[in-house]
Amino acid sequence: MKHLVFVYGSLLRGLPNHRLLTRARLVGAGSVRGLELYDYAPGSFPAACRAPRTSYSSSSVAGELYEVTSEELERLDRLEGHPGFYRRVRAHVLVGSDTVRAWVYVIRRRELVRRRRIVSGSWRAHIGGV
Repeated sequence: MKHLVFVYGSLLRGLPNHRLLTRARLVGAGSVRGLELYDYAPGSFPAACRAPRTSYSSSSVAGELYEVTSEELERLDRLEGHPGFYRRVRAHVLVGSDTVRAWVYVIRRRELVRRRRIVSGSWRAHIGGV
């Protein structure tokens, strides 16, 4: 079975955990509205959470959309600590002019106390365009 997964941090092409997606099919670059991005472990990995209602429509996170197998999804779940650390939830992902439903890993807002928000919503831009 195939699944769509949106990634926005260390799983992006060229970053350390992308090795888990080497056999996955890249659908394309995309974004998810209604999420905010934070630098969870400074410079190491980000965490996204649902934006508060007051900023929902103006917040988004940039990333990549992949088609993965069930086995690959299980490996991603282990990496992300689902459901204990990150939770895998469904989201609407904008890819080009299309919107698709895909899995995305988010964290509970209470875990982000004293973490710095990445206003651009782009982990790649935040770490210097790697």
